[in-house]
Amino acid sequence: MQALERDISRIEEIEAVARDLKRALNLLPGWAGTRVEEVLRLTPDRAVAVIRRRDESFVLKQFFGDKGPARATLMAEALGHAGHMQDGAHRVVALVASFASQGMIIMGRTPGLRLDRVLKDAAPDMRLRLVGAAGHWLARYTAPTREEGRFYATFWLRQIEDLPHRHMQGEARRLSGEILDKLARMAPDLNGKMVLRARSHGDFVDRNLNVAPDGKTLWGFDIDRFPLLPIARDVARFLSWRASDRAEHLGRAGLPVDEVTAMSASDVLPQGEWQDLVPFFAGETLVRRFADRLGDTDRLIPVAKAWLG
Repeated sequence: MQALERDISRIEEIEAVARDLKRALNLLPGWAGTRVEEVLRLTPDRAVAVIRRRDESFVLKQFFGDKGPARATLMAEALGHAGHMQDGAHRVVALVASFASQGMIIMGRTPGLRLDRVLKDAAPDMRLRLVGAAGHWLARYTAPTREEGRFYATFWLRQIEDLPHRHMQGEARRLSGEILDKLARMAPDLNGKMVLRARSHGDFVDRNLNVAPDGKTLWGFDIDRFPLLPIARDVARFLSWRASDRAEHLGRAGLPVDEVTAMSASDVLPQGEWQDLVPFFAGETLVRRFADRLGDTDRLIPVAKAWLG
């Protein structure tokens, strides 16, 4: 009964948000009469919906709270930065309109299916081709802002060193602590190393790419404007998320062996960074994911054990 009540409450909440979005759209110049067709995502800090104006549909994202206008501005800037990716096999969703004071941006729709869903059922050769294509996508996205800079592992350790002590319990907390200890041992050899960095995607994972109906073109979305960060971090994040679905095929740093090979062939990173920075950031990603998933950590445990060796 409680589960049913929660479901009903969630439906009512989504319907209320849809009404609020429609009212807000009707006050924006050029968007009167726009319909909200579906709320795709609703969290405490944002709503994502499919909207339709006359015969064309778009994706609307609204950020809530005091930081909403700033977040909308940053996302609009990130999409503007990706103007070089409006053609070819590696693309970014187009920015249609930005209403920062409302915390809103409106984007075009991405064709096709989410990459994670395609990879789940793909034959091995297609799966590896698409993982390699994701590497090419990231290489093209970062190309205009790539530069070398100094890397300091201790900076990244400071960002995550308290996470295992906030919410985690049991094996998740133990494994996160062991990962942190190993990262700390890795840090002295990495501090001061030259690293390739660029403006980051922010959440480069397979669920934030679409495969177009041609089976070749990749569309990126859900991009935020981030400062210059190591590209190896985006690569490690992508492959660490993939590792959760391929726990029986993990190798060094808890990453799927064949998919590491496929992505490394894309030249998204210098070969040397695959040996040290990608493993470091794979560990950093795991600690953050343990903290984010709280009680739902079963799929991360074999990945963490493989990372620890």
